Amino acid sequence: MNAYKENQDVIHRIDPESSEENSIRFDELVNLLEAGSDADVKLHLENFHHSDLADAFGLLPRNLRSRLLESFKDDLDPDLLFEVEDHLRHEITDNLSAQEVAEVITEMDSDEAVQVLEDMKYLLQPKQLFCPAEKTALLVFQLLWFYQNHSRQQAS
Repeated sequence: MNAYKENQDVIHRIDPESSEENSIRFDELVNLLEAGSDADVKLHLENFHHSDLADAFGLLPRNLRSRLLESFKDDLDPDLLFEVEDHLRHEITDNLSAQEVAEVITEMDSDEAVQVLEDMKYLLQPKQLFCPAEKTALLVFQLLWFYQNHSRQQAS
């Protein structure tokens, strides 16, 4: 797993045919992440569609992804979590509390939530839970997981 995490800095371009406008917005985002204030970063992020932000997140080096995540973590768009590549989704969820992850997932469409949960099976592994928020998040995950499996069985 550590080798997998070490290779996460090598990110490929998700959308190689990005427009010049997106390129300019991305360059501005990089400049703001390197030297701008949090308020300036948040203001700039308002101009990004969730899919463009997912692309930008994938293009950034790890240190700038961390700064970007801190900028939008409190207002995480559920569609963004769905749009990012799996290893980037893991990076995002690893930096959120269980309650924050549960809140984002419960705001998703059920099909998207199930797909994200399937990608996050590692969170469903038994572990010692220390607080009610973690217990609640695990319950939400398990309920969504049950809902998907139950829906598939009824469709058959």
